[in-house]
Amino acid sequence: MTDSKSVSIVIPVYNASEYLSETVESFLRQTYDNWEMILVNDGSTDDSLDIIKKYSAQDSRIRYIDKQNEGISKTKEAGLRIATGDYLLFFDNDDIIYPEALSTLVNIAEANDADIVATPFYLWYEDGHREKSKRLDFDVITGAGYLNMLFCDKAHWPLWANFMKMELVRMADVDFNFRLGIGEDMVTLAQIIRSDSKVVSCPVPLIDYRMRAKSESHKISRQFYNDYRECLAISDRLLAPTEIYWHVNKSIEKAYIQRCLYGIFWGFDDTVEEDLKSARKILFRHPSAWKMLDKEMKKIVRQYLICPRKAIDTAHAIARQNAGKEYNM
Repeated sequence: MTDSKSVSIVIPVYNASEYLSETVESFLRQTYDNWEMILVNDGSTDDSLDIIKKYSAQDSRIRYIDKQNEGISKTKEAGLRIATGDYLLFFDNDDIIYPEALSTLVNIAEANDADIVATPFYLWYEDGHREKSKRLDFDVITGAGYLNMLFCDKAHWPLWANFMKMELVRMADVDFNFRLGIGEDMVTLAQIIRSDSKVVSCPVPLIDYRMRAKSESHKISRQFYNDYRECLAISDRLLAPTEIYWHVNKSIEKAYIQRCLYGIFWGFDDTVEEDLKSARKILFRHPSAWKMLDKEMKKIVRQYLICPRKAIDTAHAIARQNAGKEYNM
């Protein structure tokens, strides 16, 4: 296949000078040539802008935007605004894409007339070892089916793991007016997918996702937990008026029950009673949500249904025991 279809790569950049060159160089090694890169500097205070300007001067396919700090969602919006490609790939400023990736993704998309190509990847740890992401258990699926899989943690939310037709993204008219520490990709992707979208899976990993120990997106904090719940609530609110909502609202509630109960096991004592009440309400509406809970979660909920006060005391004890521990996502 010729490189007739163009690909826009939008990379938000914030204080990424340590890894940014590796990321850009991985695109310069692509076997597919018809792409543009838009590097959006979100008010970095390190040398990121100098690196951006260097690559922009070296390769005419690379453009940049320099703006004040507004957060990753508004930064992606700024890049999307000037993107001109037939396809769109958002990408992180510290990850690596394999040389044959763009060629593979365009070929799959064109051969299947796909709106989205869902891509597995490798978790790339600081000690050098790689771990393959969860298997995508489909070849072709509707947008409604894919969104259900995403809310049930059976597929991958990151935008960089979802290669999209630009037309699909433009039609969505995405609302980027939210600021979260984590979960922005959930809110964005949930708005883009339509019930009749055609989603095709890529059979091989094409990206190294860098697992940095210092990364706030991998650590559990109170802000992380709040955002972890809030991104689901925002997605629910934005999807409620749309045609796809009635295909996925049960999956959203099932996902919410997990997020309620994670707080107990992550050591957040102050929301225990609220979380258990929410879990009970969801289970009464959707008994099948029980299957999404692990053994310890089921034990607490079962006890709450029989003796709420005892379950609350048990949950408080678990939360206090786990308080201050470090968890990595």
